[in-house]
Amino acid sequence: MRSRLSVLLFTSFVLAACSGGGKGGNNGADGGGDGTPPVDMSPGLTGLGQKCGTGLPACPANAPECFGLVQGGTAYCSPDCLVDATAKTNAQGQIPQTGAGALTPPPDTTKCTTGYTGGAVGMPQCAIILSTTPMDNPLKPNTNYTAIKMGCAIVCTGGMCPSGMTCNTGIGPGVCLPQ
Repeated sequence: MRSRLSVLLFTSFVLAACSGGGKGGNNGADGGGDGTPPVDMSPGLTGLGQKCGTGLPACPANAPECFGLVQGGTAYCSPDCLVDATAKTNAQGQIPQTGAGALTPPPDTTKCTTGYTGGAVGMPQCAIILSTTPMDNPLKPNTNYTAIKMGCAIVCTGGMCPSGMTCNTGIGPGVCLPQ
């Protein structure tokens, strides 16, 4: 599995994180037979938030991207919620939320909520930069970016996440990550 860097956007800062790039797939063994621990295949979220990567089911058509936000962590599936956008970073290397330099077109969180099966726990947001041109990580100050593609994050609500996920308060306002 190739590695792709993702960038997480929340209000006024940018955070870089690693991801298991590409589309999700079942391209590895499920463990257990050779001394490796078995993979947790218990039912959980489907679509946005579904675990993906080596030995796990492929991401569904409504959430085809597979990426992670923590080095060595479990990846999850997401829809593309923004494709081919442009933006310009400010002097701190951040994409402004509004005004000059803001994402055009703006992120479409409805693409995240449509495929979300976690109920009232967790809040889907279009917040993960999957790719840009140029592909800088971290984003550089006062730089024009094109071909921006974004995926969804599940923000913790009251410190809570859907079943099979935990709230990582070290990322943005708190992001749900697969266990």
